[in-house]
Formats: sequence, structure tokens, C-alpha cells
Amino acid sequence: MKVKDILAECLVKMGEENFVSNERYDDQQAALFDRLLSVLNCVYREIVARYLPLTTDEEVTLEKGALSYKNLQKCILYPKKLYFEGEPRKFHGYPDRLESNFSGKATLRYAYLPIAELKAEDEVELAGLTAEAFSDGILAQFYLSQKMFDLAASFDSDFRGKMSLAGSKGRSVVLPERRWQA
Repeated sequence: MKVKDILAECLVKMGEENFVSNERYDDQQAALFDRLLSVLNCVYREIVARYLPLTTDEEVTLEKGALSYKNLQKCILYPKKLYFEGEPRKFHGYPDRLESNFSGKATLRYAYLPIAELKAEDEVELAGLTAEAFSDGILAQFYLSQKMFDLAASFDSDFRGKMSLAGSKGRSVVLPERRWQA
């Protein structure tokens, strides 16, 4: 889904005119668009950090059983798996490094945080994420910054619920039985 589509969904939910497809914006529209785009980038980082992490595999070299995170190509959130000669290996993750009981070349799978800001023409591809869920998070943050707390709370609860469902990756969510349901 395109960033412009997500912002258009936000405008519709706000009751504003959908001006995203216009070639030119007036000053008020440009200010609103820029503000929503900056909030979108904050919410995107939250989604990636908390709910739907981006993962990558990278060939690394452990020296004396340690790997500094500074040597990785992307900004690491946390390590997931370490493979040495195709076999998974145990490791200990620290804030600045990873340690294991071997040295040499290995493959590290880790969750990372994107560095570049999203622009209006960019694509957002996260499995299980819909424009509707994304726009709820954007509007929650937007209305919070505008000190409209009731609207912010409403959109935030919708956003959190949709993100927990997206994070379950299609598995059914089963709630435990309570005494009052007997």
C-alpha cells in the first residue's frame, strides 16, 4: 500500500476533503499533509518496533566469540537467530554486542529499524497491516498532539486492537474462560 493511500484514509476519517491526489496543495493543505506524514513516520517506527518487526539475514564474522552491532548494515532492534554452518547456535545479546561460544563466519537473523523516513510516494509492505489500522494509529497521535484527548483515545484503542490481531499472524485469539461466564 502506498503512503498516499494511508494519508487519504486519514483525511476521510477526519472528515476532510481528500486532496492527496491533487497536483498542488494550498498552504493549509500542505501543512496538514506534512504534519500527517511526520506522524505517519512515528507510527511506522512504533509498528515496526512493537508489532510487526522487519527482519533480515546478514553474513557476519564473530571475532573471539563476539560481534559488535556497529558492524551490521542496518540499525538492529534485537537479534533473533544465529546460524553457524547452517546449524542454530546459542548466543547472549547485550546492548552493544552479541556473544557466542565460537568464532568465524555465521548468519545472523535480526529485527531492524528502518533509518530512512517514508515519503509520500513510498510503499509500505508489512504483512497483516491494513491502511485502516495504520490510519487509526496516525490519527491517535495526531489528535493527541492537538490535545483532543477523547478522539485520540478512541483511535488509539482501535489501533492497539488491530495491531494485536495483525501481530497474531492469523492465529485465532482464544481468551480464557472467566468465572462469570459459567
